[in-house]
Amino acid sequence: MGITVVWDNEEKTAIRYDFQGDWSWDDFRAAAMQSGAMTGEVDHPVDLIANMLNSAPLPEGAMFQFNRALRNAPQGRGMFVIVAADSWMKALTTVLDRAGGGGRFSLAGTLEEAREMVARRRAQTVQEANAAATQADTETAEEEKESEH
Repeated sequence: MGITVVWDNEEKTAIRYDFQGDWSWDDFRAAAMQSGAMTGEVDHPVDLIANMLNSAPLPEGAMFQFNRALRNAPQGRGMFVIVAADSWMKALTTVLDRAGGGGRFSLAGTLEEAREMVARRRAQTVQEANAAATQADTETAEEEKESEH
């Protein structure tokens, strides 16, 4: 079976990995390279959804392999959402986030829930960017007023 990698939406803001049955770490590395190339096609952050609902159990070495993928993730990578229904994946997601995810790792029970999480995070990021731009504009205007006097 393996892993397929596709854009999850037409806007190309999220890439989805679909894990089907048995797969290997070679399959995973090939998928990571493909998603890295896809991320390079756009000039905005790209979130990642790993749909593992139809995956066989993880091959051995999951912590090492996922941590390595995290370290080698391309610039412009946003949030990582793992879609899985078991408690082991929840524990793995928590450990990965603490090991270097910086709050970017989340676990969802369904693909739709993952998409909602990504949309909320993206909206929050836009709000924060708008607030920072407004603050910068205000500071610039105040500096210009002061320099006029």
